[in-house]
Amino acid sequence: MQAALKRAAGVLLPVSSLWDEYGIGTFGEEAYHFVEQLSRAGQKYWQVLPIGPTSYGDSPYQSYSAFAGNQYFIDPETLVKEGLLYREEIEAHKWGDTASYVSYDRIYSGRTHLLRVAYDRALGRPIPLERIYNGIYDDEEQRRSQEEGYVAPAIRFPDRYQDLGNYCADSNGADSLQENVGAATYAGATDHTSAIPENCYKLSREYLDFCENSSQWLDDFVLYCALKDHFHGKSWMDWDEDIKRRTPEALERYRKLLADDMDFYRFVQFEFYREWHHLKQYANDRGIEIIGDIPLYMALDSADVWADPRLFLLSEDLVPTVVAGCPPDAFSADGQLWGNPIYDWEAHKAEDFAWWRRRMKANASLYDVIRVDHFIGIVRYYKIPWGDTDGRRGEFAFGPGEELTRAMDEAVGGKKIIAEDLGIMIPEVKALLAKTGYPGMRVLQFAFDGNPENDHLPYEYDRNSVAYCDTHDNETLMGYAKTHPEDYRRLCEYFHIKDMYAEAAECGAVLATENIITQVIRWMYASCASVVILSAQDLLGLGNEARINLPSSTGDNWKWRLAPGEMNDEVFLRMKVRKLAEVYGRV
Repeated sequence: MQAALKRAAGVLLPVSSLWDEYGIGTFGEEAYHFVEQLSRAGQKYWQVLPIGPTSYGDSPYQSYSAFAGNQYFIDPETLVKEGLLYREEIEAHKWGDTASYVSYDRIYSGRTHLLRVAYDRALGRPIPLERIYNGIYDDEEQRRSQEEGYVAPAIRFPDRYQDLGNYCADSNGADSLQENVGAATYAGATDHTSAIPENCYKLSREYLDFCENSSQWLDDFVLYCALKDHFHGKSWMDWDEDIKRRTPEALERYRKLLADDMDFYRFVQFEFYREWHHLKQYANDRGIEIIGDIPLYMALDSADVWADPRLFLLSEDLVPTVVAGCPPDAFSADGQLWGNPIYDWEAHKAEDFAWWRRRMKANASLYDVIRVDHFIGIVRYYKIPWGDTDGRRGEFAFGPGEELTRAMDEAVGGKKIIAEDLGIMIPEVKALLAKTGYPGMRVLQFAFDGNPENDHLPYEYDRNSVAYCDTHDNETLMGYAKTHPEDYRRLCEYFHIKDMYAEAAECGAVLATENIITQVIRWMYASCASVVILSAQDLLGLGNEARINLPSSTGDNWKWRLAPGEMNDEVFLRMKVRKLAEVYGRV
């Protein structure tokens, strides 16, 4: 049985939401600064959202790998320090139109371009001219960039690109540049069999150990990514039949054909893991532990489903028979259709949950504490017929329960697990939490419906629980106050605090906002919950413009990020975070 988490406090801030001048949060300088701020503020935890690779919709809960990392989080400045990029190559891209939101279309194209350049340079190759001059912009983007005064790094700094051959440094266009580059240069630039420099990363013990230790997932993942590129981004279900079904002949043929692309994706994962482990060690050395987050289900279009379809409920045609979601409730009259394939739990049991053991062991190396999203689905899950457009026709079925949690405990090697037990609670889930010792979650915004026995009211908290004002799926505290006036009135009565809007007329809206947040922090910290996690948005007093996700919607989710300098020591001081943590024994 897992021991209870020590009494402490922390902050929820996705890596993507950190400030970075290159469009999205990374494992760079701002991440290290945030760790230092947490330490000075008496915090013990930094909670992040899943850090796996994302696809269409940008949701970290719809990752195309249970093991790989998101290449967006690789820090471009670190690649500059490693000699794999020039800063001008990074600055040549336009990373977004606003400081507070991620432009994923620009991040996707720009990061892929830069990582390809870094990969070629890491191998000591001549850099293909099209990568230096155009990246992978479309014609409209090229035209706009030139109108805005864009000058390609290859033209501005010709001494850095001697490997391109002799060309006119004052040339005015890509065509005339290309005319001055010999055909041999282009052939050499794309030949993955060219000689590897003696100091190449591929010969390092660190890289070889990474590939060996990760081989159970890495080999299939890099082939999946290379095939995804080869088939122009199509889902694996739309690939040619032989590779879709992974015939031995097709696997051998594509591994030879796409060998260089596979090596590129190995390089990306190696760099991701190296940067993340450096950051995590830095945090641990300063007394900060990382709470990670893993989705229960995998995306249908993922390396894991393609590599081992027998572990999922798929038809002979490799189409799901049922998919995940949740039934109609007070939040959605039609329920929710997530679309993830359901696990074939009998197949998992037959091999003693080997895939889940590998998954949990890998995540235990990434995090200090692992939050399992939709934990109740391990006990009882909702399955919806394939082809339905909403969740109304689904039905419940029972999952592996304690059999799986026992395997998880054995795999994580003493690391702690948090159960996201939000949703339709049943006695079997409570019984499993009691057996495992996993702390459940309590969310303040769910507390004030008028029911005095609501589990989310602070006086109902268990000692072994993790309490939040709100999660990534909720409104911010200030947004909630505006859109739920009756619930907000009950909150003010419960905490004996003056209504923010009445107080605003007396002392000003900013001071009123700070007062209510400070009072809520005080009462949350005073509760018996072992851990209290605050969102960065609430510490900043932001409204719903800073909301991370609105479930069952698309378009504006997962985009919010900090503005430059927005999160600083003054924020923690103003909200009296350290002082309150000391008063209530959370330092």
